[in-house]
Amino acid sequence: MPFSLAAAALVAVVSGGVLPAAQTLPSSFPDRPALQAIVVDPGHGGDDPGVTVGEIAEKQITLDVARRVRALVEGRLGIHVTLTRDEDRPLSADERAAAANNSAAGLFLSLHLNAAFGPSSSGAAVAYASLARDTPSGAPSAEPMVLPGPYGSVRTVTLVPWDLAQRGHIEASAALAGVVEAALREQVPMSPRPLRRAPLRALTGVNMPAVLVEMAYLTNPDQAAAIAGQDFQSRVADALFNAVVRYRTIAGGPP
Repeated sequence: MPFSLAAAALVAVVSGGVLPAAQTLPSSFPDRPALQAIVVDPGHGGDDPGVTVGEIAEKQITLDVARRVRALVEGRLGIHVTLTRDEDRPLSADERAAAANNSAAGLFLSLHLNAAFGPSSSGAAVAYASLARDTPSGAPSAEPMVLPGPYGSVRTVTLVPWDLAQRGHIEASAALAGVVEAALREQVPMSPRPLRRAPLRALTGVNMPAVLVEMAYLTNPDQAAAIAGQDFQSRVADALFNAVVRYRTIAGGPP
């Protein structure tokens, strides 16, 4: 398994090292570290194709758009982009979270396509996590531990329960969701409920501001034809790039 944390019940939160400490942030948060890396998560993969209509598979569309986002963000902003997968292979939710948590990134975008029982549903939507466990926001599960690092350095590590990793970032995730929704609205049709909060397994283990983006409905014939094309994918990627730019400004980075 490429990410050993995927099998663990705890997330290591490293202060001054790989991961920033969990914290609750207001709607603007200049104290958060400057955005130097992001994670883009192409949903599904391998033997999990996601929604499939004819020859159009969700797993391929999400990967295509993720690669476009990476090219834009790295090429124009110089911000490193980690893809949780860069090929057609399966990943569990914990493996995706582990890839993100090991990346020292400042935000997480999980890309998906939607489906409905009827063909009329359409439009993009953005969701952020709603956590069921009643625990104070950002509360760690144990006392911090000081561990030796390279060349005589030390680092402080706090262990946080895997299913509470997102709790310390809910307010920042809500702000990120609003930024992404607004950027998408400028480029593609939106659903009647474009901004949502839900107990999403794809996000609960991610230790950074995180949102899930439903780019379109594959069960809508017009949207299926559109999302399979280069123009629609480019517009979604442009919107996500713009969202990263705007979020970086909120988080205290350069405009």
